[in-house]
Amino acid sequence: SQRLDVVLNAAVKLRTQARQDLDWSFADRIRDELATLGVLIRDSRDGTTWELEPNRTADDTARRVVERFVAIRGEARESNRWALADALRDTLVEAGVALKDSRVGTEWEWTNGL
Repeated sequence: SQRLDVVLNAAVKLRTQARQDLDWSFADRIRDELATLGVLIRDSRDGTTWELEPNRTADDTARRVVERFVAIRGEARESNRWALADALRDTLVEAGVALKDSRVGTEWEWTNGL
């Protein structure tokens, strides 16, 4: 689906930035979190690509990726890692996700009409 393409391309971009910043633990976390959702990340000299495992559906995976990134952003906020929380927010917004923070957590919805 187009949503999955947008979400995963934004995630790959965030991971690439983490690698450029030498933040290996966060880059690895993105790769590992995506793997648990059935998304395989492949790095090469030509860049990073992703592949969805055959038994996964695109729309469900897109939703689960967004939910996981929202949770990671919440963890970053709780530990005062504001730059990371902001980067995650910006990545989600770029992927067409609106976030609404409240005292009880963060709600999200698609905004790009895909």
